[in-house]
Amino acid sequence: MNKAAKIALVCGLLSAADGCGDSHESLVKEGVRILNDAADVLSTINDKAGVDAARPKLRDINQRWRENQDRADAMKKPTQQERQRLQREYSTEFETAGRRCRIEKTRVRRVPGGAAAIKELDDIKPDQWLLMNVVSP
Repeated sequence: MNKAAKIALVCGLLSAADGCGDSHESLVKEGVRILNDAADVLSTINDKAGVDAARPKLRDINQRWRENQDRADAMKKPTQQERQRLQREYSTEFETAGRRCRIEKTRVRRVPGGAAAIKELDDIKPDQWLLMNVVSP
């Protein structure tokens, strides 16, 4: 992931609603967990049977991503200082988790039926990380 996408990813995750119990940091951490969970499940796919077993898990992971994004969409943007702090603390983790997920997606595409498994993660796209559309400097 390029630097701009990485920064946009982290910034995008930083929206937070007052009184919802979510914090900017909790959204970022959940985003990292979701990406790592997706990579973990994808790593188990080696054949058609693996695809069939993984699809429901991948659907659930995709739903978690959507819910995390929805919470962030409803939240107030963080201050510039908070965005910068979270970028410093979490951009490497996001980049690593995103890379793992992309590598596994690429590998799984070559497995018979793998494209169907990848389709279950439609909302998790390397070129449009969580909430890039709400980032503002």
